Amino acid sequence: MKRRYWLACAGVLFAAAVALKGWFSFTELASNREWQAIPAGPDGTALKGVQVSVQQQTAAITTQRPNYAALFVRLQLNLAPNASQAWQDCRVSLHGEDGQIWRPVTTGDVYGVVKMLARDGKNLGLCNMHSHTEQKEAETRGADQLFLVPVEALDTLHVHVSGLGTRPEAISIPLTPSIRRLP
Repeated sequence: MKRRYWLACAGVLFAAAVALKGWFSFTELASNREWQAIPAGPDGTALKGVQVSVQQQTAAITTQRPNYAALFVRLQLNLAPNASQAWQDCRVSLHGEDGQIWRPVTTGDVYGVVKMLARDGKNLGLCNMHSHTEQKEAETRGADQLFLVPVEALDTLHVHVSGLGTRPEAISIPLTPSIRRLP
C-alpha cells in the first residue's frame, strides 16, 4: 500500500513539474514570436509609446544577380518618454504573402551598401532601443535595415517591427519600394 502511495505522489509531482516547465516554455515562446500583426498604413502607427513609420524603401537589383534585390528600409521611430524601456529591444523583419520571413543582413559589408542606397548618404545603424541614459523626453530615432530578397517578392512585402515588451504584437507596414538598377 505504501508503495502505491509513493508512486501516486511521484506521479503527481512529475505531472506538476512537466506542467510548470511547459508553462514557462510556452510563455517564453509567446514573448519571442510575433503572433498579432497590427496593420498600418504607409505612414505607420504607434504601439506602446513608439510611432513607427517607413521613411525610405529602395530595392537595388544588379545585372550579376537579377533574381535578388538588396532592399534598403529606413525607419523613423518617435519614442514617447520611457517607451524604450517598455520595448526593451527592436526586432525588424520582412514578411512575404506566403509566410516567408527575412531578417536584416548584419555583416560588416552592409555599412557601405546602406550609405550608397540612402538618399542622404548616411547609415543610421540598426534598430536599437538601448540608451545609456534614462529617456525622460520624447525622442526621434532612425534605423537602417538591409535585406536580401527575391525580386518576385518585392510587391507583397510587409515590414514588421516589434520589441520584447510588445511581442506577441508587431507593427506591420506594407512596402512599395522604388527600384534602382545597378550595373
